[in-house]
Amino acid sequence: MPSGIHSGHLRGEKHHRYKHGMRRSRLYSTWISMLARCIYPTTKCYPRYGGRGIRVCSDWFEFTSFANWALTHGYTDDLTIDRIDQDGDYEPSNCQFITRAENNARRRAPKKAVINEKGERFESIVAAARAYNRDQSRISAAVRGVKKTCAGLRWRYA
Repeated sequence: MPSGIHSGHLRGEKHHRYKHGMRRSRLYSTWISMLARCIYPTTKCYPRYGGRGIRVCSDWFEFTSFANWALTHGYTDDLTIDRIDQDGDYEPSNCQFITRAENNARRRAPKKAVINEKGERFESIVAAARAYNRDQSRISAAVRGVKKTCAGLRWRYA
């Protein structure tokens, strides 16, 4: 673990060095999550981040440095941090703030086409969900066989 990062930071424990007054803020939570997925091997997302070699720049090991950058680069509570080059590190030149919908559209996971029993083909579960005005988790459940149908139709991967 990098110096200056106490494992308790990643578990949300109290630490005597909090001086910024933002420990309960969404920005602080974003920072902790970013660090955890890159440096803490027991984090669920670690294999997709730290396990692939994605790192956090040393300046951002201090919350105030990250917060200063974020607040001068468009951060608001309704946005998420995004790496422009998805194989690049978390660093000022490779990060931006975007909406959750934009972030979901940029996901690394390969998109699999789906088809319903009417023969309608969609490039992804997300596209099918938009077309049928349904939550993507419901169509995903139908595709995986967890549910029999969604929107009255059977679904499968194309």
